[in-house]
Amino acid sequence: MPWWRRRRTVVLLGTLAVLGLVLVVGAMRYSSLVHDGFALRDSMNRLAADVKGIGPDFDRTAMNLLQTDLNDVELRLQPVRDTVASDPLVALLRTAPPTGDQVRGADHLIAAATNLTQAGDHGLIVARRYIQIREAGEQGGGSQMADLASLMTSSHDQVIDMSDAIQAARRELDAMPGGLVSQLADARDLVQKELERAQPALDGYLRVQDQLPDMLGMNGPRRYLILAEDPAELRPSGGFIGTYGIVTFDQGRIT
Repeated sequence: MPWWRRRRTVVLLGTLAVLGLVLVVGAMRYSSLVHDGFALRDSMNRLAADVKGIGPDFDRTAMNLLQTDLNDVELRLQPVRDTVASDPLVALLRTAPPTGDQVRGADHLIAAATNLTQAGDHGLIVARRYIQIREAGEQGGGSQMADLASLMTSSHDQVIDMSDAIQAARRELDAMPGGLVSQLADARDLVQKELERAQPALDGYLRVQDQLPDMLGMNGPRRYLILAEDPAELRPSGGFIGTYGIVTFDQGRIT
């Protein structure tokens, strides 16, 4: 065989060997990324189920479960976020027309997940204090109404930060491009649905947080005139006002 054919054969074999090595390393690296992605999805589904289960009987057990699942989401989110942000092949795919939208969609989804974990951290700080107030009330210690009014006042910044993080997550989801693969599109739709379900409750709490503490005298005593109407003696307002009372709130307590 001529020397130049032998050389070409050696170069071809060497190229194939390098390509094979790259494929093996890539398969090992990205199979781990795929595994982390599926594990993250499962963790977020568990956390979403925990949030759905929050109700009037919310207690320390439910709060601890939320904290455990939130920690798990944050732990599994970190390697996915780091790989997508710094991997050179992912960066190359981000610029390529066929795959660019998919990678950018994943970028926005990961950013939204990061914002939501931050919102969860803020929410759990408030929840922990709420549980302490409930437990103290069950043991007959202090005024629950005063403590809850105080909590609304002291946690104002935490709730605003939580609301801002949720709004940032919604913006990331809205920025995801069209034509995404089903895994990305389904994840986006699921998160958006849960946020739409939770938003009215958060908006309602923000309104109450802005008004109720002041009404209960957290910024100085508040006096209210209470009129008792008798519907048996009709009047334009609803009934004859035969009795009245005055109630005063100071620092959340009826004084």
